[in-house]
Amino acid sequence: MELKPWRTTGNHILIAMQRPLGWSMRGFDLMKWLESTFTKIRTYSDRPIIIRWHPGDWKSYPTYEPLLKKYKVTVSPKERHITADLVNCWALVCHNSTPSAVAPIEGIPAFITDHPSYSQGGDVANTDFSRLENPLLLDREQWVRKLAQCHWSFEDVRSGRCWSHMRNWVKVS
Repeated sequence: MELKPWRTTGNHILIAMQRPLGWSMRGFDLMKWLESTFTKIRTYSDRPIIIRWHPGDWKSYPTYEPLLKKYKVTVSPKERHITADLVNCWALVCHNSTPSAVAPIEGIPAFITDHPSYSQGGDVANTDFSRLENPLLLDREQWVRKLAQCHWSFEDVRSGRCWSHMRNWVKVS
């Protein structure tokens, strides 16, 4: 994995959606979150907004169309990979989702609305939207090392090394 240098250029702001009833929203209403997030972004930036729907939840998209039109948001096509959405991206915004880790690895500042402890990218993400046009570009080295220690390779899974470690944490009732 290559940790790319922080980018200081870009055009759009990418919002990465989460599932409306997903556990990571912890009971927050996604529609209210989205409108509040649009308001925060528009308070500090007039950059174009692209929204990336959660890959597992396109069925809820029609419910949000009026809100997306109201804020003149472009919707990323379902089949587009996140790395394509990050091309020429100024910043990524999400609640606490995995893209908050993907963007900083790609050198793109991330802004999260949840407490940093609930987000994979929390250690290097911005939470102050007043910094949207001048994001903090934090040191990511320790964070990415910590993140890497939480992941297993396919070979680790095939060989049983992952399970050998994980079974110590599984309780049988």
